[in-house]
Amino acid sequence: MNGSTIYSIVFDKVKSGSHTITWDGNGSNGKAIPNGIYLE
Repeated sequence: MNGSTIYSIVFDKVKSGSHTITWDGNGSNGKAIPNGIYLE
């Protein structure tokens, strides 16, 4: 692991429960992110 932030999806606090988030697969630089497992 290199510890870099790839992309921040949620900036606000959300209530508990089920949520849907759509992401286009690009990083904050606009380039496609390779397949893999990403942890927060």
